[in-house]
Amino acid sequence: MATQNRILQVMADARQSGDFATADHMVKTLKEEFLISHTDARGIITYANDMFCKVSGYSREELLGSPHNIVRHPDTPKAVFAEMWSTIQAGRNLSTSLRHLAARL
Repeated sequence: MATQNRILQVMADARQSGDFATADHMVKTLKEEFLISHTDARGIITYANDMFCKVSGYSREELLGSPHNIVRHPDTPKAVFAEMWSTIQAGRNLSTSLRHLAARL
């Protein structure tokens, strides 16, 4: 999480100073190195980057249109997801670490 926060700070600093090449590089790094998924308001996956697909064991085709809980690990307390959805439904972005299930290894 600290690495991701640092990358986001470097991106913000680069954009503010007009260094768009660095900002673009940071965006590329985030997309390649971090697991990123987007859902709609119902929790249906609308985007999954390559790393998310690789780690989850699902193809992008399997993930897109599926409920995000397809990767929910049963050991993760339901309260974590209640807070997560509360944050998202309030219109705020969420960056967190969660334990997920992989489809296959």
